[in-house]
Formats: sequence, C-alpha cells, structure tokens
Amino acid sequence: MNFRNFSAQCLAALAVTSTTFATTPSASWSQSPPKSTECNCVFYARWRVPSLPSGLTPYSGKKAIINLKSSDTPRKNDVAIINSGSSYYDTKLRRTIVTGHVAVVDGAKNGIITISESNWGGCGFRTRNGTAKDLKIDGYFRPK
Repeated sequence: MNFRNFSAQCLAALAVTSTTFATTPSASWSQSPPKSTECNCVFYARWRVPSLPSGLTPYSGKKAIINLKSSDTPRKNDVAIINSGSSYYDTKLRRTIVTGHVAVVDGAKNGIITISESNWGGCGFRTRNGTAKDLKIDGYFRPK
C-alpha cells in the first residue's frame, strides 16, 4: 500500500483547532498508550474504548458505527468519527480507499470538544479542542 500525504483540507483542519503533541500521557489516561497505537487511530481508540467494533479501515466502516449525531453533546469515551480527507491507494484492489479518522472524546463543555488521538498529521498522540464543525466530526460512537 502507498499512503498519501494528508490533504490540504486535513492540514487546514489542524490550523483551525488548537493542537498539542503529547509526549507524555494525557491527564485522562491511567497509563501510557502502547507504542503500537501511535501510528493507527483505530488501534489507539480501541485501546481506550475496547468495545469499539472492527471493520473500521474504510471511512464507510467508521460512518456505519455512528449512533450519536454530531450535533449531540458527546461524553467522555465516546469515539468521534472524523472526515479527515485521508486515503491510500490499495494496489490489490486497484482503487483508492478513503480512511477517515477516529478520536476519543475526553470532554465537552460549552460546545468545545476535547479529543485525544493518534496518527493525526503523523505518528504520535495529540489532544485537540474545537467545535464539532471545526474538528470535522460527522458523528460519534457511544459504547453501550
């Protein structure tokens, strides 16, 4: 697989919201995330929310698990489904796969959502804040 660089749209989203590169665990983490999760947003989200379903490589798989609208107020440990504009070319299928992104909600107050994630703009862990629109959140997966 050949991975494309993040699109201009994705980089613009980074400029709109505040971003912190986390070299140490977030205060909301009880332990440091495993190194194996720093380059894969789904692996990181599943480490934080073990009930996250499988089949989340394509964006269509991510959108299929949305059970809470983006206009609803998320709660801690909801998983945000984000339209990142990222994709890769699958040489076996001979087509581009749109991947999207997932992040874990750490909190929400007065319309500002705090998410933590991995592999946003490169390998590593980050925390970002913004409105659902600024963060390009299409909806949320709330564990039952």
